[in-house]
Amino acid sequence: MLPTCSLLERAKEGEWRGKKRPGHIPVQLGRRVIWLRDQMPLHAGNMSLPPKWGFADLVELLNERVFFWPGRPNGLPISYGDRHFERYRNDAPVILRIPTADALRANLNLAPEFSRFNSGSPRCSGGRPSPRGPRTFLSNADADFTVRTIVEVTFRGPFQLPPSTQRSDLPTGPWDPVWA
Repeated sequence: MLPTCSLLERAKEGEWRGKKRPGHIPVQLGRRVIWLRDQMPLHAGNMSLPPKWGFADLVELLNERVFFWPGRPNGLPISYGDRHFERYRNDAPVILRIPTADALRANLNLAPEFSRFNSGSPRCSGGRPSPRGPRTFLSNADADFTVRTIVEVTFRGPFQLPPSTQRSDLPTGPWDPVWA
C-alpha cells in the first residue's frame, strides 16, 4: 500500500500534495486509475496548529502515511472505524483486517506511529480547536497516551500487506484471504 504522496509522485501530480482534496480525486498510474479519498472532514477552523505550521503542512503530513484503525480484541474495528465505514458505505469500500504482529513483521523497516485523534477529522471540544501538528503522530517511545486511547495506527512510506491479510465488504465480515 502506498501513501498518497507516493501515488501523487508516481503520477506526476504535485497539485494535491499539500492541498485539501474537496472530493475523490482520480490519479492515473499507467493504465490504472486510483481514486484518492476526499478530505471533506478536514476543517482548518477546527484545529490549533503550532507556530510556523500551516494547513498545507498538516495535509502533507497526512499524505505521507498509510492509515489503519485499530481493532478490538474480537477483531472488529473501533467506533472511529465503524463511523468511517458508514460515511463511505455507498462507495463500496473494501475492509482489510491484519494481525498487528504480522503487520509489524512484514514492515520491519517502518516504525508504526500512533495518534489519539482522528487526524483527518478535527473537532472543537468545549469551544477549543483540536491540536494538530508534528506531534499528531508519535512513536511508541514518545506516545504520552495508552494503547486503549489509540485512534489511528500509521506507517510513513509503502506498507507491505502480510500474507495473513483478510478482506471483507463489511467491518463485521465475512472475511476472505487477500492472497488466495
